[in-house]
Amino acid sequence: MKHFKNFFWLAPLVVIFVVGCTGDGKGTYVGPPADSGEPIVGPTITPPVDTDADGIPDEEDNCPTVANADQVMPVDTDGDGVGDACVEPTASPAAAPHWSKVSTGQVHACAIAKDGSLWCWGSKNSGRLGNGETTGYSAKPVQVGTETGWKEVSAGEHHTCAIKIDGPLFCWGYNDMGQLGTGDFAPKSVPTKIVGADSDKWISVSAGGGFTCAIKEGNSVWCWGDNSLLQLSVALSLPEPKYPRPLRVPSAWQWKSVSAGDDHACAIRNDGTLWCWGGDNFGQLGPTYRVPVTSASLTQVGLDNKWIAVNAGKYTTCGIQEIEGAPLFTKMFCWGLNSSGQLGLGTTAASSYVEPQLIGEEYDSWNLVRSSQHTCALRMTFPMVGKMWCWGRGDRGQLGLGPDDVGNISSPAAVAADSNWKFVAVGLLFTCGIQMDDTLWCWGANDYGQTGVDSGDEKIFVPTQAK
Repeated sequence: MKHFKNFFWLAPLVVIFVVGCTGDGKGTYVGPPADSGEPIVGPTITPPVDTDADGIPDEEDNCPTVANADQVMPVDTDGDGVGDACVEPTASPAAAPHWSKVSTGQVHACAIAKDGSLWCWGSKNSGRLGNGETTGYSAKPVQVGTETGWKEVSAGEHHTCAIKIDGPLFCWGYNDMGQLGTGDFAPKSVPTKIVGADSDKWISVSAGGGFTCAIKEGNSVWCWGDNSLLQLSVALSLPEPKYPRPLRVPSAWQWKSVSAGDDHACAIRNDGTLWCWGGDNFGQLGPTYRVPVTSASLTQVGLDNKWIAVNAGKYTTCGIQEIEGAPLFTKMFCWGLNSSGQLGLGTTAASSYVEPQLIGEEYDSWNLVRSSQHTCALRMTFPMVGKMWCWGRGDRGQLGLGPDDVGNISSPAAVAADSNWKFVAVGLLFTCGIQMDDTLWCWGANDYGQTGVDSGDEKIFVPTQAK
């Protein structure tokens, strides 16, 4: 319709030109009549600019820099008055700005959007973002493939693992210890299905330092990768202490959850007891009375059977217990390394603790905790609104207390943001959280774009929305 309108508007001019000039029918002047005797200089005809070479002059083109020959008005998803096809494609999810889960690694993070698509950002080294690239970084979320249907994701130190809704488990990134579970030690830059298990039905996954643990259907725990400190829970007679295929944790027990830390792992049985294995240089396995440094078998943390959540961090462990007879209350304990105050005890006088230390009150309301060199946890308050508290190392803004570096904080401090959090993830020097409205916020170190905040700042001191 647009071209027809232009044609009718130009028709009178075209008629005048044809009557008053001699031409070749293409707008090119061919000179005077042969008997005039006088040279006549014709006008210079400048062809219209057509930047995108789609056959339509820029002045008539909806998208002068993007080929759009059919002139169909492009969709304007973000309502900025510019068609989507007319602008540089963005890596961020324009149609899926709401998030359900987020996981943080050393210098990268990944999150699942509400539509089931998977996105990652931060360092691309070794392919850990899963988009096929292996160098540089992205400060904006980039989609992992084009599929939806992802239900779980876990960002490890240098690798990532995720589970599809129908159960298959995929891993990608660094693989020097076999932490991808793909049967080899070569890095992968796109999601690659793990091998060696007798089922494709995985329930949950936790990517750690150089190893990974996951729970399969039937509630059995399997681990693979680095075994230098017996992170796989068994001693193996191999030339090198690493194994690139899933190994079942030697127990017929059923498990609720598992968490892989930097060099140790912990899991909760269906009966509510807590068990740990792997490295123990700082007491992160708890009071289990074993040979120091490593444990070749599962060891129980105390005798309690009320554990409902556990997080194995960087040489620390934190867990949450339910309180019998008080369903609205919980209590939280942390143990292991305390050099930066990451146990939340109000002191760094002791560098580590083997015994679980109570954080907060005997009757409290903790419901989620994550730990690295700093720790963050959610406290539910009436009317079921989550307030976030962080403590430990804070020199990169990772505690979210703003507006500048605060150093180490050894007691829980409220994050400088609204009290409406429902999820938190702690990376090496940064933190991410999801609020009740499903928006994603991150803060802390940003030198590799790991906060997902494309501001150019190397530190983000307060929660800032990642888009």
